[in-house]
Amino acid sequence: MHKLELVGFDLDGTVIHPLTRRISPRVHAALQAAHDAGAACCIVSGRPLTMIEPEVAHAPWSDWIISSSGSLVRSEDGSTVLQRLSMSYELACSVIRELADLDPVYYITFEDAAYKEAGVIGRLRQRDDLARDWDKDALETSLVAFQTIESVPAELERRHENPLKFNIIFPEPGIVEEAIRRLEQLGGLDIARMIDNSELELVAQGVDKGDAFDLVREHLGIDPAACVAFGDGGNDLPLAGHGFTFVAMGNAVDYVKEAADEVCGHVDDDGVATWLEAHLGQ
Repeated sequence: MHKLELVGFDLDGTVIHPLTRRISPRVHAALQAAHDAGAACCIVSGRPLTMIEPEVAHAPWSDWIISSSGSLVRSEDGSTVLQRLSMSYELACSVIRELADLDPVYYITFEDAAYKEAGVIGRLRQRDDLARDWDKDALETSLVAFQTIESVPAELERRHENPLKFNIIFPEPGIVEEAIRRLEQLGGLDIARMIDNSELELVAQGVDKGDAFDLVREHLGIDPAACVAFGDGGNDLPLAGHGFTFVAMGNAVDYVKEAADEVCGHVDDDGVATWLEAHLGQ
């Protein structure tokens, strides 16, 4: 491939280990090496900006930040904002009405805050994939920046603001198909399946990580062939098919691996670092 000029990466499960909640020294060094070699580095996260740790968001190799799965696209210092898109309050209320009988549990993000319902951790613990890879403390830590509240619908009504993103966890994967059918009838949404298919992530239509990363690429005037992006989850799937190299982690879900151009090592084995070390200077 061309000499790397733009490197994008998801956080959780890609460069951040789910148990340590840290970027390993080796991955940190590889990102710094890419930056020193002239590549712009771009965080491509489902997290809201307020939930990206300062030591990550403002790392010496951090140039661009895509947060809330593409709802907000900005330079590291905030001086340039390429995109700010949110779901309308009315549409968010319609989502809640449509799914009320499917026993959903919500977490929701706004530009300045994030909330999770009290039942989120318990429902995540029921998921086989997370029970295998995460211990209970790690689950708690992964969502520590979300304020725990009794009811997301009640908080949405209280704030009466446009949210950036909904995550909805259902009791079992079989319910998801009915939820998607109803949400597609509503329109105005981009819908991503997460991990074991019992969770959906909703953002405003036109918002996804792939288009957001392409927006950064176009702004910088970089050829797609000189770009790479790494990811592991369902909301990383839109990074495929844009002409740049999409690399799935070894721990990625199967359908993400199948869509990827390449598969690198597991996050446990610093897969992003291994790939970058092999390709820098080419």
